[in-house]
Amino acid sequence: METLWQFVREISPWNWASVTLATLLYIKLNRDLRRGKSSQNPLTFWLWGSLDGINGLSTLLQKGNFFLPLYYVLGCASVLRSLYISGKAKVEWTRHELTVLVMVIISIFGWMYSGAWYATLWSTIGVLVAGWPQIRDGWKEPELQPIRIYFGFAVVNGLATLAGKEWSVVERFYGASCVVLCLVTAVVPMVAKRQDDIRNFWEVFVDDWGLN
Repeated sequence: METLWQFVREISPWNWASVTLATLLYIKLNRDLRRGKSSQNPLTFWLWGSLDGINGLSTLLQKGNFFLPLYYVLGCASVLRSLYISGKAKVEWTRHELTVLVMVIISIFGWMYSGAWYATLWSTIGVLVAGWPQIRDGWKEPELQPIRIYFGFAVVNGLATLAGKEWSVVERFYGASCVVLCLVTAVVPMVAKRQDDIRNFWEVFVDDWGLN
């Protein structure tokens, strides 16, 4: 019991803050998914969960900043459950999805044959690559994307980055990379929406002035 209490005390307050905010965001996201107000790519969350698990465990073995990636495994599982309940858990396998799957395999083999540090490195890169299906969906269906939630997750990852003791792969590479990923995931549907507004304005302008 004493060892467990010491383990908990060593977790940074920044990490506790990041997990608390992440929990609130997951509750909101899961509720929106079940009500059909939002849409997420199931393959992205399946791959994110797998890579987060590899990242968190390999970082834990190196006594690094492991808390948030391990928590994300639970978060991804909750999103997949909501997608399954809402009937939107169908996965479409394309060349990109297979590429991301290869990244998962590379992370596992990197861990087995090169050590935990390489597993942390490759799994973080894999998380970034695995975000592409969600970014792609954000461009195609911007009205179904939870933009504010992804801005919120950028803050979550920023807090986890602050929890790192130094700028290294095992302390801050994952958190800082995910800040960028979440910002891109949030901004892309915003740009897509703006393009639709510009396109609609142009069509009305052309019709009004008889330029078509």
